[in-house]
Amino acid sequence: MFLHSIRYDLSVFHDLQKSYPRVPGGYLVLLFDEGRILWHGRPIKLSDALTEGEMIEIEDEEPNLLHFDYFPIVTHENVNSLILYQDEHLIVCNKPKGLLMVGKEDGQSLSSYLRRAAKEKGEELPSPINRLDRNTSGVVLFGCDSSFRAALTKAWEDRTIHKEYLALVYGNMNESKGEINHPLHKDIISGKVTVEPNGKPSYTSYSVLERYDGYTLVRCIPHTGRNHQIRVHLASIGHPIVGDFVYASKEQVLEAAKLGIYDSFLHCEVTTLPGSLTAYPSLAGKRFHAPLPSRLERVLEALKQK
Repeated sequence: MFLHSIRYDLSVFHDLQKSYPRVPGGYLVLLFDEGRILWHGRPIKLSDALTEGEMIEIEDEEPNLLHFDYFPIVTHENVNSLILYQDEHLIVCNKPKGLLMVGKEDGQSLSSYLRRAAKEKGEELPSPINRLDRNTSGVVLFGCDSSFRAALTKAWEDRTIHKEYLALVYGNMNESKGEINHPLHKDIISGKVTVEPNGKPSYTSYSVLERYDGYTLVRCIPHTGRNHQIRVHLASIGHPIVGDFVYASKEQVLEAAKLGIYDSFLHCEVTTLPGSLTAYPSLAGKRFHAPLPSRLERVLEALKQK
């Protein structure tokens, strides 16, 4: 057990998220559920808010939270191991879970690591073309020169870049494939996305790849590019993504924790560039594939054995 001083004007849950960025949200939910986060000796809820400087007790080891061995450790020195493809125009990476695309956390983001590595080599600094949520893994694109970045950014805006995601969801889907056309709205304060009649048009198609006892593996194709689109769309039809502590229920998050999943089982497996990139013939229509992280592969193997 150790003492933690509240640092931010947020709920205790979000304070711990910011204080221990290597700890996935699902593990924190588990600590709260097991009554291992205490204030004046009594368990508190993850929605409780305290003032800066107040002390809470955490029934865990502080080094365990500071150096939580769940997300891979990435630095500018080993970031090249994430590169799937690189030429003078484009860098394609397989982003691991737990790593920000861009951010201000002491430069600890995929973009800053790639830029630092490029600067040390005297190469042009890459900039991200697309982004994935922190807890989503898979293919991400970085443009290395202004003309190609402009061409790829336009293709992204025109929705001619094709993406395919793998998601493990709760429950058994009845249909082998389907479409979700629910407009989405993002709250500018909380950052949470909801289905709203007056929201932005949003369209996702999906197909079932495999069914397990109480779970379904699906391939999702987002035809629009809204924040949290796949996560919210799947939750809206009663099949939230396993481990999604924002859009799944608390009971479902705890169920995922028992499987060893503390974050969303969502992975961008394939990204295909449009054939219209005629000025870059070697890249027009090129397909990039990022294998599923080994930890998620092990989850699927375990479900097969049930």
